[in-house]
Amino acid sequence: MFFSEEEKRIGSNLAQALEKAQEAAAIEGASSYLEEAGENWRVEIGENVREVVLAPSYWSSTAYAVSGGEGRMVALFGARPKEESLVPGEIVPEDLLLRLKAMTDPTRMRILRYLLREQLTPAELARRLRLRAPTVTHHLHTLKSSGMVQFVKKGKNEHLYYAKMDSIKETYVLLKDFLEQDVNVVEGFDFFDNELI
Repeated sequence: MFFSEEEKRIGSNLAQALEKAQEAAAIEGASSYLEEAGENWRVEIGENVREVVLAPSYWSSTAYAVSGGEGRMVALFGARPKEESLVPGEIVPEDLLLRLKAMTDPTRMRILRYLLREQLTPAELARRLRLRAPTVTHHLHTLKSSGMVQFVKKGKNEHLYYAKMDSIKETYVLLKDFLEQDVNVVEGFDFFDNELI
């Protein structure tokens, strides 16, 4: 019963996303489309791949590829509209969820604090945090995926990371709006500022 109800709820989104992906891939090429759908996650299509199967996923927000056998690659990509909830019920903004999840780790919170002060390379962050570089890179990857940090190239192989203040401020606004939505707020009191408005 659950799956038949879910199919009704998400089926049209999957069909529309697949149609859009096929059209875009025909114009831009599958590799370019997947990079865009994956929010700049690079998907390499090897020379031996003769067929790319595009598979929309309601449960994933980015794109990734898996081997589909000889000469075939299956590429999954996010097909859920940002304004739609993963599960039935109240809609929690996707960007808010990604950012809050990214901030649940104390190391990522420390990284954000450092990057708000100055731009740093992963190696510089690793020294300050007293962590191995691959660990810091993993945390930076999570923060970048959530839209809270970005990087610029420094030299040939190095990236200089910085915190996106506009994204952090937007997270506050999204959280405030979501928590205050359809709630009987005590008139004249702002719970976020903790003062009379």
